[in-house]
Amino acid sequence: MISIPESVSSSIVARSLGGPFDAVCPRDVFDGALAAILDEVDIGVLMATAQGRVVYANRSALRACVRGRPCRLSNGHVQPGCARDAAAFDRALLQARSGRRSLLSFDFDGELTSLAFAPVQSDDDLQTSPCALLIFGRQEVCGPLSVQFFAREHGMTATESAVLAALCNGHSPQRIADDLGTAISTIRTHILKIREKIGVRSITDLLCVASRLPPLSLASV
Repeated sequence: MISIPESVSSSIVARSLGGPFDAVCPRDVFDGALAAILDEVDIGVLMATAQGRVVYANRSALRACVRGRPCRLSNGHVQPGCARDAAAFDRALLQARSGRRSLLSFDFDGELTSLAFAPVQSDDDLQTSPCALLIFGRQEVCGPLSVQFFAREHGMTATESAVLAALCNGHSPQRIADDLGTAISTIRTHILKIREKIGVRSITDLLCVASRLPPLSLASV
């Protein structure tokens, strides 16, 4: 179980997130270095009470909530992206209050998105203090900013970088060719050059390398 300093649960101030978001954040902890650190990580994390009231959300979590996958924010509360998942979502929050971990998978038109619920220990009022840490599953093998830096490090061209990003998004060589308006043979040549620059034998090996890159977050929600 994750232990949260008393200052996190007892010293909470309003933090405007813009648009439809109106969550709160403890100034002395999350408005400082820790908030900046969490915003740089391309893995969404969100703290909520058993009633779903948001206590904190990093930039990646807010970005996922804007998409509504796997959840969304409404009036400062976190809700599942689809109403049909409400019962399971609420149950996971209550289980977290009881010290139990859980993981939910949500189906959005055939695309599975996962969300983990971890208990947060707090001695304060269970109605107002955080009890659950929501950890968002990654939506792609590697985020665009990590791909950009990785491509630059290995001397890839702009087109090779775009092809690598598309592969990390799960696109096939044929789809990449269609999206870029070029021949499939050209895309295969780009992939060959990418593999040579990285030193891997196959696309599978290439994606394995990409999946281990540091998850750098984009600078905006």
